[in-house]
Order: sequence, then structure tokens, then C-alpha cells
Amino acid sequence: MKKVNLAFAQTRKEIIFINRNIKNKGSITWVPVNLETLIFFEENKINYLNPLTFLKNNFHKEGIIGSEKMIKKFKFRNNLDQFLVNRYIGIQRKYFNSCFFINEVLKKIKKKYLINKIFLSGWQSFSFVNPENNYFLSKILKNSFLRNKVILLNRDKINNSRKIYDFKIITSEFKDNYIIVSNLGYNFKRIFFNLFNKKIKIATFNQERLPWYKKTIYKILGLKIIKIKKINSKKKIKINIPKIHFIFKKINYSNIINSRKNEALHELQELKNLSLVVKSFLQNNKPKLIMLNVLRGINGYLSESSEKLNIPCLQISHGTLSLTGNKYSNKYNKILSEELTTKKGNIFCVQSKIADKFVKKFRKNSQNIKTGNLIFNQTIKNNGSDILYAVTNRGFDGMHFYGIEMFYEYFQNLIFLNKIAKSIKNKKIIVKPHPTEFKSIPYLKKIFKNLYFTDQKNHILFKKIGVTISYSSTIIEDSLNSKIPVILFDQWKRYKHCDSETNTSKKNSAVYYVNSKNNLGKCIKTIVKSTKFNFQKYIYERENSKSFKKLFNNLSI
Repeated sequence: MKKVNLAFAQTRKEIIFINRNIKNKGSITWVPVNLETLIFFEENKINYLNPLTFLKNNFHKEGIIGSEKMIKKFKFRNNLDQFLVNRYIGIQRKYFNSCFFINEVLKKIKKKYLINKIFLSGWQSFSFVNPENNYFLSKILKNSFLRNKVILLNRDKINNSRKIYDFKIITSEFKDNYIIVSNLGYNFKRIFFNLFNKKIKIATFNQERLPWYKKTIYKILGLKIIKIKKINSKKKIKINIPKIHFIFKKINYSNIINSRKNEALHELQELKNLSLVVKSFLQNNKPKLIMLNVLRGINGYLSESSEKLNIPCLQISHGTLSLTGNKYSNKYNKILSEELTTKKGNIFCVQSKIADKFVKKFRKNSQNIKTGNLIFNQTIKNNGSDILYAVTNRGFDGMHFYGIEMFYEYFQNLIFLNKIAKSIKNKKIIVKPHPTEFKSIPYLKKIFKNLYFTDQKNHILFKKIGVTISYSSTIIEDSLNSKIPVILFDQWKRYKHCDSETNTSKKNSAVYYVNSKNNLGKCIKTIVKSTKFNFQKYIYERENSKSFKKLFNNLSI
């Protein structure tokens, strides 16, 4: 077997650091762990091993099973709030996914090569607020089954004495009826416009400093910011979660997961402290309604406390949730739903017939109301003809399996689309990366010269689009509500997001499923010839304004 020296990094910055500190750069074979590093290696013609050649669909199934088994090992005390339990599970699941990916890549490489050394930066830092400050690759590899091969070029010491903060609300009490919304993103601004003429204030919690122009706009719209101030605290972490012993596929993950626990407890304690001031505020200023588009962090507490305080709470998911006949597809959607909805309690707004199938299975004993589209994009009078390719991208610190394409699969799709773009006449293939990867657009443009990359807002972009190619993404429901047909392109033959037409010659389907490169072009031609798409199979025919009006009338608002 050929002897190799490996190197891993999470960012361009880390790659450059490692290169500067290795004498013989030419002797190194790199392994990318995310889109940023893969692009750097391609752009600079650096020797690397592509995980695409090692990891197949079984890897995704095993990853989901592994995280499920790990979670069953956790033992939580009865007095620990459910929103903290959910947050802890979310942190540990994603961390396990990163660890599992590294160990599986190493196993596959070890079968083909004799691994001599593994060079790493040694950088160690973590942040649950700013993902760009997360450097834990060195730590994972130092705890891998090949830890004896690891060479750290710098030995960072993690400061485990991170400050714990208390919080204080510095906004005056409310005298009028008002509604709390979880945040100002994901098209929640529509709520402001639909309630503009009603005498109800809208409020949201905010810890950041806002620029003057935003304050002015929010004031005009009637939005009130509930300001939260951080206060230094001498309190210590009171939350305790027992260590676990966990072995999966003959790899012992106990130490690395237990180490992450110590970092996660800071986050949990801070959330607990924050929840106490939010609880006091809600008790003294009971809102008429709470509206949430995500349940992570303090929003999970708002969902939980609304039940106890008898406050109506709407869950308006910003993500697309579906149900299929595939066991692993449903496991993936269930995992995804943990930050979007609850199994019991609150009121879930069913915005599409795709979501309706999901809630009938996973929220069958809870209240669900069919509202039609509330916050997905809805571009009216779309006459575009270009092709949009948009999927969900996840970084190394936020990996999911099965229902999301890995970074190397996404890159492979770009290679294919760049190739066929030449043969498609009078149409552009426009690629919109996930917002977390907008920073990669300048580099992607250099590599894929036949594709058009954009970060445009959907309501502008969709005016140019005649068909959307995706895998699993909110863009699917954005497109359908904008009367743009969708192709679910799955050359990996792994995941079909929803019920869809597999006959690429059959006209007028709003959603097609294509799992071969050869049929993609054929499907595009079929869509071009179609004139009466069956959008009614997937969406409720109702304008946003009417959907909100019906919703608020039903709630007597």
C-alpha cells in the first residue's frame, strides 16, 4: 500500500496556517471536511482525497442510526426543562455527526493507504452563536482511533472558565394587546403588514444593537423590540447531565461526547438564565398570541411556557417537512422537525399539502390548522424561463445525514450542471447556494464558468425562473407557491422529498423525481412543453394576505 501523510482543516485560514508550518508541502494529501476547503483544494490544484469515492448511501443510514443510539444513552433529570433537553440533543447530534464522518473517512482511507502522519493545526475554540469561531477538528481527530498518528502544529488551550451571564429586560411594560414573534426573519415581516391596520402591537426579543434605520422602520410598522441586556454573573453551572459510555461500529465515542457536554452546559445554563427573565416578563405582560418559525434556543422555551401560561402559540415552520414511504427519509424529517415543531402542544400551521402528510403522522394528537402559505415565497406573475439549482448546504459543524446532500455531493452536481449548461439553449442555469455558503460564490464562479451564481432574494430571483432543481430545501415550497415546477434531482438514488412524478415524459406534473443524469435534460424538456401543472396537488390555492386574514379571524384577533 502507498504511504500517505494526511492533513485536515475547516477553513482556508486553517489550511494556510498548516501549509506554512509543514516543511514538505508536496508530501501532504488533504481531506476536505466542508465546501470551503474542497473549493480551496480545487481552485489551487492541491492534492486531496474526495470523500465521494469512499462514502456511499449506507454511510448516511448508519449515521442516523448512530445518533439515535447515542441519544438513548442520555439520562436527563426530571426537573430539566424540555427545551434544554432538546437543545442538548441538537448540539450533541451534530457533534456526533461530525465525529462519525471523520472516523468513517479514516476507516476508508486506511483500507487503501498506509497512513503515516495526520497533520492538524491544533486550533481549538467553540461558539454556539458564531459558527465561524468553531474549530474542533483537531480535537475530534485527537480522539479518533488513529490518534497516535496525529501531529498538532499548535497546541491551543481551551478556556473552560467561560463566563455565565444573567439577563435583564430593559423594555417598559406593555399596556396594550400585543403579539410576540420569534424573530424578524423568514418572511415574518408579512405579519406586520397584515396586522398594520389592527390595533395590536407586535413585539420580539432582541439582544443586539439595532441600526437607527431599522429602529425607524420597525416603529413605523408598529413593531416593539423587547430589549434584553447581558449582565456579568458569578453564578456557576447548576445543570448536570451524567456522562455516557457509547461505542458505535467498534469506535468509542465516550470521551469526545462527554467533552462536548462540558461545552454544551454553558449554553444550557445561559438559556436557563434567559428563560427566567422571559418567564417573568410573560407573567407580567401576557401576550395575546405567540408566533414561532423556529423552536431552537429561547424560542423552545416560548413554546413550552405558552402551554403553562395558557397563551395561544402558533408554530409556523420556515422549513419544509414531509412524509414518504422510506424509513430513513422519515427519520431524517423527524430529526429536522425537532427545531421546527413539537409532537404535542401548540397549534401547527399547515402551509402545504406536503406538510399535511407529515403532521398527520407526527402530530396526529395535536391541534393543526390548514392555513395555506404564510411565510414561503410567493412570486406573482412569473414568466421566467431560466433554471434554478438550489439545495440546503450544511457545514462541518452542522452535518445531517440522508435527506441533505453532503458538500462533496453538491460539488459533484455542480460539475455535472456546468457540463450540461453548454448544451441548453436560451436558458441559464442559476445556482443559489444556501446563505451559509454565500461567501463561497466568488470562488465557485471561478471554477464553474458556465453557471450563474447568485445571492438574490427569492421574490426577485423567481421572476427569471421557469423550473427549480433541488434535493430537499425550503426552496421546493417557495417554488411551488410561486407556480414554478420542481425537479427533485437525486443522482445518489437515496432520498425523495415528497410524492412526485417519476415518468419524465409525462407532462404537467408540478414535481418530478429524477435519479439519473441522462433523464434530467429530458425532464426539463417535458416541463417546457407543459402548460397546466398540477400545483393543487401540493399547495393550497390562497394568497398570503387571505391566509393571514383567515388565520387571525379564526383566532379572534
